[in-house]
Amino acid sequence: MNRKIWTPGDIYRIFVSVVSPKPIAWVSTVDLVGRNNLAPFSMVYYHAPGTVPAGIGVWCPALTHDGGKKDTIKNVEATNEFVINLVTEELAAAMNITSTSFPPAVREFEKED
Repeated sequence: MNRKIWTPGDIYRIFVSVVSPKPIAWVSTVDLVGRNNLAPFSMVYYHAPGTVPAGIGVWCPALTHDGGKKDTIKNVEATNEFVINLVTEELAAAMNITSTSFPPAVREFEKED
């Protein structure tokens, strides 16, 4: 009997189909020199683990193409702080721009195109 071996991509596609439509968490962080960062996370990567005490968790920020940590996780590890912002329809285009892999010096808050 041949069995399909599930790849991480296969599993991701299944998860995405289960939680669709997905709310987006727009995670803002600041690094140790004061540079702001914005990064969108789908519901697959953030959740509310409980209500007593109340908490929000961000899971598995993806790695960069070279296997390094992305700015969001670096900033959270350095400061222990992040803010989850909800994306409204009016902010969707701006949120999409912030999904681009910019260098740390780029301030996603100021990107328009």
